[in-house]
Amino acid sequence: MPSVLLGLMLLPLVAVVLAISMAVTGTTPGKAIVGVRVPVPPGRDRFAFFLVREFMVWVAGLGFGIPFVSLFTQIRQHRRVALGQPASYDDGNPAVLADPSEVRFGVALAVSAALFVGTSVLGMEDRQMERNLRTTQSWSNPVTQRAATIGASWQPEELEVEDGRAFYFFSAELLSEAVFGHEQLPSEGVETAVYAEALAFALASDIKITSAWQPVTVLDMTALQATGKALGVEDTRVEVTVAVSGRDAWRTLVYTRGSSGEQQAEAKRFVDAMFATAPK
Repeated sequence: MPSVLLGLMLLPLVAVVLAISMAVTGTTPGKAIVGVRVPVPPGRDRFAFFLVREFMVWVAGLGFGIPFVSLFTQIRQHRRVALGQPASYDDGNPAVLADPSEVRFGVALAVSAALFVGTSVLGMEDRQMERNLRTTQSWSNPVTQRAATIGASWQPEELEVEDGRAFYFFSAELLSEAVFGHEQLPSEGVETAVYAEALAFALASDIKITSAWQPVTVLDMTALQATGKALGVEDTRVEVTVAVSGRDAWRTLVYTRGSSGEQQAEAKRFVDAMFATAPK
């Protein structure tokens, strides 16, 4: 979501929070640090006055947070104050009081530097996460030696299991985990539905299947898919996909916290990539 649009959506909430802070305590953290106080005109309701003022500051002082516009609005307000005039959003109200000092200036400078560094670090992490979601990596299925192309955010490792083989994938950017497993059945002719029910029973202590098994086609492979929730892990959705080909049984379990379109799209790409390495 564009930052300007996000700022406009958060504007009412931010204005209300700041207005409450001013009405109750008489200040905000920033104003307290630099020693600025905003008097309320006689007879005016404190909360209503500060709420209106916060909206006016956002519009006339910060230009709705739009980078190019805010540059000019802040220059305009600075020129007014430099000429001894009140900022446009304080025109007609009692003069804003200030109690500057070298200590306050030092504290404000340190806080500003910390916020700048923190914002820069978070921005770098966001850009790295976006790069990881856009780029891919190759993963080779050790069972079939076939390669799959998966998102670079997935971190793979093999799990120790009693029967067959299983591979674990984790993506911090997507708040997702996945397991891709294979086992060889005692004989051919086992129906996918029978295997799916047996798998659901085996996973019952960790996963509660909440939907019916639905037939799906993963690439050219006929499979069954169901959704459920991870027991003991809040707000975690699980999508289970199983397929049987001859004596080979394949399964994917994708655990996701959240339900964004990006998460769902990557889950589908992951399942497709895993089953692409399985022989038909």
